[in-house]
Amino acid sequence: MASDLGKDPGALSRSLAGLKGKAEAIARADSRTIRAAGLELERAIKLELSKPGSGELYTHGKVTHQASAPGEPPAPDTGALRNSVGQEVVGNALRIGVGMPYAPFLEFGTIGEGGFIAPRPFMRPALAAARERMTGVVVSEVRKGMP
Repeated sequence: MASDLGKDPGALSRSLAGLKGKAEAIARADSRTIRAAGLELERAIKLELSKPGSGELYTHGKVTHQASAPGEPPAPDTGALRNSVGQEVVGNALRIGVGMPYAPFLEFGTIGEGGFIAPRPFMRPALAAARERMTGVVVSEVRKGMP
């Protein structure tokens, strides 16, 4: 293509017009596209938070709960953590998070006066699992808008 630019005076204009069209298609990947990609991550997080644990058994009244082992995602108990997963589109940015204040302690673990809790990662594995599907959603939408 670079060699065509010197031989064909219109080649540069056509190349620039093509790039402009692609840039416009990317810009049209609006909040709906971003939200659709975010849903892939939100689903992946909720799937991580739905996995049963293989850790210790605890009894709460009449209910027995099997906790997660270190390195596993937090095992569901009440479902509050999983139900707090949500997303918000701000401009062209997407925020996905968990609304429970203890979520970072589970994700990264703790060391301190309250003792030690080994990490129970769920956000990072979910992102790794959803990354390809999220990219696919965005690429598909951009291609739909290409001239």
